Amino acid sequence: MEKDKTEKQEALSDISLSRRKLLASMGIAGVALAAEGLLAAGPLGKAYAKSKKNEVQDCCSNPHDSGSFAINAKPSANDFTQVQNQVYTIAGAGTAGTPADGYIYTPEIVPHFVTLNTNAGHNESLSGNGGRTGMPVYRTVINHAGQGDAVCFNGAVWIGGTKPGSTHWLANPAGVLINGDVMGGADGVYLNPVEYNMVDNGHDIAAVGLVINSHRTVGIGAKSAVWLGIRLQSVQQEPVDAGISLAGTHKVGLDFTATIFTETKAAVALKANDRIYLNAASTPDATGSKWYADTPGGTWIDYDGTGGMLRCFVENEPVMQLKADAVAATKPVEAPYYRVNGMKVVGSRQAAIADASGQDTTLKLNAVLAALRAHGLIAT
Repeated sequence: MEKDKTEKQEALSDISLSRRKLLASMGIAGVALAAEGLLAAGPLGKAYAKSKKNEVQDCCSNPHDSGSFAINAKPSANDFTQVQNQVYTIAGAGTAGTPADGYIYTPEIVPHFVTLNTNAGHNESLSGNGGRTGMPVYRTVINHAGQGDAVCFNGAVWIGGTKPGSTHWLANPAGVLINGDVMGGADGVYLNPVEYNMVDNGHDIAAVGLVINSHRTVGIGAKSAVWLGIRLQSVQQEPVDAGISLAGTHKVGLDFTATIFTETKAAVALKANDRIYLNAASTPDATGSKWYADTPGGTWIDYDGTGGMLRCFVENEPVMQLKADAVAATKPVEAPYYRVNGMKVVGSRQAAIADASGQDTTLKLNAVLAALRAHGLIAT
């Protein structure tokens, strides 16, 4: 034990005074002074872990040898003696690497690193996902019969220290709860980064698939800063078939009735010449599934940026154009009557009036006046 302590002290000897001050400022002065839990050393920086026993632990070991453990009362604040607790610190600006471009990970410094190599698994069907196995690296099961929330995984990220001289928010540090890569290695495989099942098991319950609570209190927007609830990005030359696709039974597709929009009232925003299709269809694949509107149809509305007008097409035929100073109908317009300034001016066709001759001119004129009054072209 004394030998281990001496080796840790020797390992600490190459840490500069500035590094010790940095570690102390991060609230781990004990690590800086006694090298408690020193994990790894390298030319670019140091990585430290401090456990509840003040010694290096296997990151994936279970501190409870019995295989089961019960906590029956709320522990005191900062009392982690009943759980596995590690304080892990990565120090040094270059410890995670210094790429000139692109994006890298440095698995040698992360607290928990697992590599799973497998050629196992089974799928019975040749045309769907029936008879299929799943193979997680981590699986957590919670049986919750109490109150409050039961959460399998929970994280918190605090971000500070913007990059000096940065001119855009993308150049500054980012806080991420979950990220990763899903990569294909053969034609026909299925990339499925996130999927959850919500099952009521026959009970009348509530379910909301995804909730993101945005707590924005400053809206200056310096360095082009924006807040977006969800952003789907297509970054290669081949287009994604659909940004959002709903399947199955829904009462409402998009619902903004509880939304408070700002002064623009922009519930939906499209650039010029982008269309809204009103007779689209989706062709079922071999399994009968419909994925996206591969047949948009010929009935749509858009805004013609060149002509400055809202256009309506039915079966690819223009039927109406609306401009700021005029409305044009390119097809016959049918209506029970027409109004001008709220007054009816043209209504249903009136009875025929024969040509005037001889002494009946007055009678025919009165008939014409009656027809005009019936249409609303003249006052009664």
